[in-house]
Amino acid sequence: MSYLIAMVDRIEFSNLDEFEIEIERDPEFWDEDGRIDDAEANKNYHVIIPKGHYTELASPYVITDKRGREKEGYVIGAVVTAEEEFFDRVGEAMEKQFFMDAAQYFKDAYGELNVFSAVVHGDEEIPHMHVCFFPYDEEGKLTALGQLDEDALAEFENDIYENLGKRWKLDKMEESPLEDHEAMEEYRQAQIMYGYSMEVNDLIAEIEDKRKELGDITERADALARQEEEQKISLRSLQEMNGALSQENARLMKEIEKNTEFHAALDTAQAQDDPSRSKDETIRILKSREYVLQDQIAAGREQNKELLDTLKETENKLHEALKYKDKAQMADKILAMYPEEFQDLYYRSTHKGKSKPKGKDSKEPKDRNSTD
Repeated sequence: MSYLIAMVDRIEFSNLDEFEIEIERDPEFWDEDGRIDDAEANKNYHVIIPKGHYTELASPYVITDKRGREKEGYVIGAVVTAEEEFFDRVGEAMEKQFFMDAAQYFKDAYGELNVFSAVVHGDEEIPHMHVCFFPYDEEGKLTALGQLDEDALAEFENDIYENLGKRWKLDKMEESPLEDHEAMEEYRQAQIMYGYSMEVNDLIAEIEDKRKELGDITERADALARQEEEQKISLRSLQEMNGALSQENARLMKEIEKNTEFHAALDTAQAQDDPSRSKDETIRILKSREYVLQDQIAAGREQNKELLDTLKETENKLHEALKYKDKAQMADKILAMYPEEFQDLYYRSTHKGKSKPKGKDSKEPKDRNSTD
């Protein structure tokens, strides 16, 4: 005794991409349960080849409300197969004819234009065919089968048995299509949750990479903070030195002025006391002393210039260090948000990748803002 097995499931348009990846055996599909034998992939074939991606084919069936807003649409995914004994008995050639007859049943029952894909999977334990069609009537309304109405499901079970099962001398399945639908829905939801878990794992790996980057940024921020403080101290020292030199320069200028006035008065007095000295000789003496004073002034200005150049260079270094101040502040905020993660990363970076031991004796990295 061999049973005809036929069950239906309702797939939302928003899930068609994931559904297509599995049904069409896309390279992205991952067999979580290990039920697929990749070595038997050559036994998969189409009875009806889809003329595009499922979401593209579904676009004309998108339902809108009175305001033109899109509502959810559905596709029916049906599975048709029989027990393994049936396929052993009929052989490979008759197996293909069985699935061709099954595809024809769906085209006759639900409209040839509505049935857009029929794929036979021979890479699993028992060959079976997935049939995909749109459960809408000529007015674009969802049919009773599309609504998974119990009466419509029972009618589907009887109809496919009368038109397909009897022809192939198969017995009527005992489980109701509604129970099959619920089992398929649970399986599909499990696949979706697995996909989410893979995304979460990728996100965790990305967070780990970001934490490593944060550790590097923090180290650079600490170095810049120390460099900034050193530059500030150096700048203050140079500013104090410049102030002291400016005062000294002013004092020297006053001394030079006093010396100039003194020597000028002395020369004038000597000229008056010594009428034999000519006027030109007196001028020559004054000019010689003026040259000496000018040399002293020039030396003081050169020393001042060197000091100002040093001050400017220090200010430039301080300005360069301040460019990284915002990054350092951002790193401090991130450290405040993830203190435990940073401590763990710090420990691993200083202990060859080993995780930090738990307990009172585990050493924690000091907070760089601590006063201890």
